[in-house]
Amino acid sequence: MWSVISRTKALGLFVSVLTLYSPDRVYCADGQDTLVPADMPVNDVPLGAYLPWEFTSDYCKHAGMDQWQYVEKIVKRAKEQNIDTLWLVNIQLPDLQKLLKITIPAGIKVLPCLGEIEPRNHGLKLDAAVPSTFEAPLAHYAEEVPDIVKALGEDKKGILAWVLGDEPADANIIFLMEHLRKLFRKADPDRPVLTVNTWTRSAELPAKTRITTFCVDLYPFFGRNNPNGPFTPDASRNFFTVNAQRLVEEAGRDGRSAWVMGQGFADVGGPSAADKHGAVTVLPGGMLCWRPPTIPEIRWQIWEAFRCGAKGFLFFTLFYSDESQPLAPPITDTNLQSAVLHRKTYIGRTTLLDFQAEPTPMLEEASKTFSRIKPHKSLILSLKPTMTEWIQGNTFLKVGNFTTDNPNVNYCIIVNHDLERKQSAKLIVGVTINSVSDVLTGKTLKMTPLGWYGGNNSTEVELPSGDGTILKLER
Repeated sequence: MWSVISRTKALGLFVSVLTLYSPDRVYCADGQDTLVPADMPVNDVPLGAYLPWEFTSDYCKHAGMDQWQYVEKIVKRAKEQNIDTLWLVNIQLPDLQKLLKITIPAGIKVLPCLGEIEPRNHGLKLDAAVPSTFEAPLAHYAEEVPDIVKALGEDKKGILAWVLGDEPADANIIFLMEHLRKLFRKADPDRPVLTVNTWTRSAELPAKTRITTFCVDLYPFFGRNNPNGPFTPDASRNFFTVNAQRLVEEAGRDGRSAWVMGQGFADVGGPSAADKHGAVTVLPGGMLCWRPPTIPEIRWQIWEAFRCGAKGFLFFTLFYSDESQPLAPPITDTNLQSAVLHRKTYIGRTTLLDFQAEPTPMLEEASKTFSRIKPHKSLILSLKPTMTEWIQGNTFLKVGNFTTDNPNVNYCIIVNHDLERKQSAKLIVGVTINSVSDVLTGKTLKMTPLGWYGGNNSTEVELPSGDGTILKLER
């Protein structure tokens, strides 16, 4: 599969990867003094969704369309639903070239994880302790990466960033990704690279690479009694919040950025059936691996990610497998019996789009929240998390406080963690804050003196279940 270069050249490439990381540098510009956009975090706040390309050829049949008619409909629906970024997987270069002719006029950016690049597609057997195992892969990518960038020509303007891989599974692949970063920087200095990782890799990737934007996938709403993950409301919220905060902290130590990929799907194990729209019924003996998020949980994930300091949010997924599996064997694993369903249970449509490429309630709710956030992307990019509590929250209304380059202006993002009902509460305002206004509505909030020594005020905020807002704090 791989072409082979000389051992001396390959070892040189290997050593350059091994020694490039220097902890006293904010970014690695490969020995050059001038930083280029590829050395910086992505300069945008994506509000998007994950698109597994391999399923477009199956889903189009449900809609009575050919694949490219169906893809055009997907892009149209994405645009209508305020999605501005599509994260692509399992797509090859020829299809990406055609897709960009559709997404660029629509004003939608893409994040392609190309099949030609994805390490898991190549059956690699790498070992950082054995440099020779990297020889052929490094030679292959050294030719492949510039060829891909060249083949796209001017249409690479439709790419927000390059995705190096999906959930890198081990330290050797992470090691290889750092070399891929350097190759893409050389071939396309105008765009950074990134990857999506599980929460278990949130410390390792920033430590072992100079990738400047990271994305963690967090799917917190497991099926009832599923022992494989959090399934109670408190556990699900905690899992999402802690792991979003963790990646923001790890990436932010030297000015890099974190995104969150949240849950916009349900998944079934064992026997199930789906109708022509993709609405799923779990059959006896099956189980919900992940349950569908509620409408408040959809908007809560978006707001909570930004409250934790994320600079982008995407949902998994527009769609995936369309197969009914009524004859699938029932779940027999002893450890899963508490989660097994013993009668037919209707779940409904389980992804953001149904089989006809029409939006489901999950996507419609995401669209509403995206539309409120979209005008404030530049502000979100400028916010820096701080431990100083300019505004203090309470049991239900959680607050993320942020500084800006203006010492007289701070911001906070407030999120209602009650996912069943709206909450109204008086929040404590720091003594140095003279004015509080809601960025989304433009309204100035009334402040009431608390009569405390030092002059603290309170202000009242009311939010629907799972909703959020941004407050501007002026001295």
